[in-house]
Amino acid sequence: MQRAVMLMVSATAFANALMLSAANVALPDIARELKVDAVLLNWIPLAYLTAGAMLVLCFGRLADMVGRKKILLGGTMAVIVTSVLAATATNATSLIVFRLLQGAGAATSLVAFISIVSSAIPVQSRGRGFGLVASTVYFGLSVGPLIAGFVIDLVGWRWAFVMHLPFALIGLYVGVWVVRVDWKAQRPGRFDFQGAIVYALAILGVANGIAMLPAANASLFLLAAGLGLLLFVNIELRVDDPLFNVRLFRSHPLFTLSCAAALLMYAASFSTLGLISLYFQYVRSMNAQTTGLLLMAQPVTIALFARHAGSLADRFELRILASIGIGTTGVGLIMLSLLGEFTSIPYIVASLVISGYGFCLFAPVNASAVMSSVEPIHFGTASAGHASFKVIGQMISMAVVTLIFGSLIGRVQIGADNFDSLQRSISLSFASTAALCVPAVVISASRGNIHGND
Repeated sequence: MQRAVMLMVSATAFANALMLSAANVALPDIARELKVDAVLLNWIPLAYLTAGAMLVLCFGRLADMVGRKKILLGGTMAVIVTSVLAATATNATSLIVFRLLQGAGAATSLVAFISIVSSAIPVQSRGRGFGLVASTVYFGLSVGPLIAGFVIDLVGWRWAFVMHLPFALIGLYVGVWVVRVDWKAQRPGRFDFQGAIVYALAILGVANGIAMLPAANASLFLLAAGLGLLLFVNIELRVDDPLFNVRLFRSHPLFTLSCAAALLMYAASFSTLGLISLYFQYVRSMNAQTTGLLLMAQPVTIALFARHAGSLADRFELRILASIGIGTTGVGLIMLSLLGEFTSIPYIVASLVISGYGFCLFAPVNASAVMSSVEPIHFGTASAGHASFKVIGQMISMAVVTLIFGSLIGRVQIGADNFDSLQRSISLSFASTAALCVPAVVISASRGNIHGND
């Protein structure tokens, strides 16, 4: 049964990774066909992230109430439908709406992967299980750019939005017909609608604030979003069955620090492949297929080493491994911040390999730290909280890029007349995200030992 569970999770994870990487490679072709300006272009990945951030806590709570497998399979069905809709989009607005819906479906996997593996795999093998899932995800991210580049050059960007569907269908089939068990909390409780609405509106405020950067009105949305998050915390402290048990942050400091490290690490690393895709296709005038081939360097590295990193997490102290990973990623990002018009391809590939190796040391190890820091009764809440911090970190990454692009390029289409501004924007974005690795290392290194406390 454990093998079937891992097949279900891995197939779904691979499909979602293909979907995500394909969208990055397709951005320049989407911008040209749908006439999308440089700032609005960022909404295509941001819409996906926004929906995930808005709903991940809801799905985490529902997974505990109705079953983690049911939530995963329901989300997979939604991804299948919305992917077809995204491929038929006729303008930027409809594509962004469909990406929102696609992100809502994919948000189920952000919660279910960790909680299902934690529920189905014994604790002594959990790090290896997380490593296998991470390896599968990044294998999808590895081949995704290459396949997407080939598909885009051959038949257009729309097909890049549906090429992952066979793997989603495999995950759905195994989940329905092979994996006969499900996992949920012993006491389901009631769903916190008030908290869910307040949290979703707060995240929507964050997304709108990001989209309006660098305009002055953006600060109003971000301030309102901050107040909304404070209201959410107040609500969660008062209800009997909270959407997210915020008391975990006080009672489980290792969980808190692990989530904070995840937020900063994903804020630092998420925009890398999207920025490099723009650099290759605009500044270096490469086609989508060549770009996809070169983008494979980072996710291939992660795919090759993530399972080994997960095994290390079962034997060595987690905070040390994770901290080394963050620092290594920072080195790769600093190297990428030095990109110029004629930077050698081997240098760029080496930078992606270094940052990728750092990330593969961090991701499965930190996930293991999160789940090992709480009791089984909190698995659903912990996985949802960890996933929420990851997605918010990714939104912060997009906020940094949007602010820099809006300041240096503005709301115009990218063309030969602003390639210099684009190159400066890319370099500054990498420098800014590299700086986030500094506090991430400090936070990661300061958390307590897992194995030493066992």
